[in-house]
Amino acid sequence: VALRESWEGGKKLIEVLEAIKTRRSIRHYKPDAISEEKLNTVLEAAHSLGLGTVHVGRFDAQKAAQILNVPQGVVVVEMTPLGYPAKEAKTPSRKKLSDWYFVKVTTKG
Repeated sequence: VALRESWEGGKKLIEVLEAIKTRRSIRHYKPDAISEEKLNTVLEAAHSLGLGTVHVGRFDAQKAAQILNVPQGVVVVEMTPLGYPAKEAKTPSRKKLSDWYFVKVTTKG
């Protein structure tokens, strides 16, 4: 995976991991989990561009590193696949209020 960056009239490929480590616009690399607020910002930005994504909350970090060819010494701490959906997802219809059953609970105090 690489980011494309225009450089002296040509295309220069920058490895994503290298970009994370060295670009001034990105925080200095730390092997810590990303805050939920920052991750949600990434997910919302992707959605605004028509990209589908989801936060993968649980995964085998070693297996992910192996599959993604992550260099030794780098730890996978977060994962969010990103791509254009093959088809548009439909929002499921909501249940009618009459389908719900409510119970009034009172306590003696």
